[in-house]
Amino acid sequence: MVNEDGSKEAPHRYQTIANFKSVAVMKNRFYQADIAQRFRIFFEAQEVPYAMALLRITLPLVMLIGVLQRFMYVRELFSTDGSPTPIWETYGMKNFLPILPPAAAMALYAVLICCLITTCLGWKTRISLIVCLLLYPYFSLLDALTTLTKYSMVGTHLLLLLSVSECGSVWSVDAWLKNSGSNADNEPTRSAVWPRRLLQLFIGFVYLGAASTKFHTPAYFNGDQLTFWMLTNVNFPNPLGEYLSLYPALTLVFAYCTIIWEVLFLFIAWKGYTKWIMISIGLVFHVMTYLTLGLLIFPLMFACCYFAFLEEHESLRVGKWLQGVWKRTCGPLFDSYAPLPVKSFGTLTAFLMMLAVLATISVTTEAQMDVYGERNPQGRHQLQPLSTEEVQTLFRNDTSIHSQDNIFSMDMGTALAAGLLIDHRTSFNAQETAIVQCRLVRPHDDLWLEVNMHSADGQLLKRNGMVAPREQSTLNFELPLNLLTPGDYAFVLKVNGQDAHHRKFSVR
Repeated sequence: MVNEDGSKEAPHRYQTIANFKSVAVMKNRFYQADIAQRFRIFFEAQEVPYAMALLRITLPLVMLIGVLQRFMYVRELFSTDGSPTPIWETYGMKNFLPILPPAAAMALYAVLICCLITTCLGWKTRISLIVCLLLYPYFSLLDALTTLTKYSMVGTHLLLLLSVSECGSVWSVDAWLKNSGSNADNEPTRSAVWPRRLLQLFIGFVYLGAASTKFHTPAYFNGDQLTFWMLTNVNFPNPLGEYLSLYPALTLVFAYCTIIWEVLFLFIAWKGYTKWIMISIGLVFHVMTYLTLGLLIFPLMFACCYFAFLEEHESLRVGKWLQGVWKRTCGPLFDSYAPLPVKSFGTLTAFLMMLAVLATISVTTEAQMDVYGERNPQGRHQLQPLSTEEVQTLFRNDTSIHSQDNIFSMDMGTALAAGLLIDHRTSFNAQETAIVQCRLVRPHDDLWLEVNMHSADGQLLKRNGMVAPREQSTLNFELPLNLLTPGDYAFVLKVNGQDAHHRKFSVR
């Protein structure tokens, strides 16, 4: 761009103004059109795919967290030398996809890692995405026990939508190679918005499907599902899970807020203030899934997906900020290096040669590890038989769960909300009615529970009992305290006549 005085003006300024004008024109056309025209504008509008480029950069980095963890176990998980658990055998389909020998599995897994990195860099973007789209679900389906997860299936859909978009046309090695050597100020290529729209709809339908599943899960609405999940470390460690499990009423509030947000997301997370409200709630929600449930890859993946809800000017602003951060932190490290040979670096031959070299290095490295001791002087490692005592322990059937082990918690208070205590206390007034809430671990048999009131010296003052059916997980005992004199007392919980728990309390 040249000003009237002959000086050159930064092109991105006019480009940004033009982008804002095109967005305004498109909005006016949208509001003045009928339903069919609005539908076409919604999917066929043209934009620079900055938002999809941000997703292309961040998504592979998140997927590499799970992929790299399994790199050392490819032989055991995905090859004929190990014990793969392909999902298709669950449905009675034999040899639906081939299970490769260890060298081939190791080579393809290295190609997958390499293509995830080149996708992030935007080098041979479409080829890299197609390779990832083929290999990532293949390895996931080969290991139904650990690798096949919700995030692996979500990631596969995201790779598909990225592969049909023009996400490599900006902020990529491909764009840099295309514009290198050109003195002209090349403006980014505009493309149809429909891949981003499909991605937005996909995210909304995932949330809506999750909500519909919760509607059919009674344990979700009474807080049991979240509470017991927070007490486990099945995923990554959860810093707040054990702490929040002590407040089941608060957990129930979060559960209801979550399902309302999941239902509304698809309908109002498109524009205006509601979009930012829903995205902000989503970020908080996914951060809390890590802090309370130990999820890591899944929340990071959905945080990346929120880039799809940024309009062109919004995603450009985020990209400019990231470019500034990159220049301030890593820019000086690359200024001293000579430029690469652009033409030879950008060829398909160079890309394929790199994949072949890295695959060869991966196969050689894995062979040198000698996981099964094939080069040992004593021969391959052999499985050792279990001792007689261990076999008897594994096959014994004379053990049973004690009745006391069915009790998860015993709490006291005076107020309930949605069936759960909201004021945990150990001190009461004589005019109040104490509520003793017993929460059970499901599944359990039909149980007889008693909450008996004892004096400080152990004398039985009052007995209260009821049946806990196998489908019930929470029982509330209401015990008036108006006949007690001030002093110390205790509630004794009995399960099928056996003492299970004692809680002391005082009456003022």
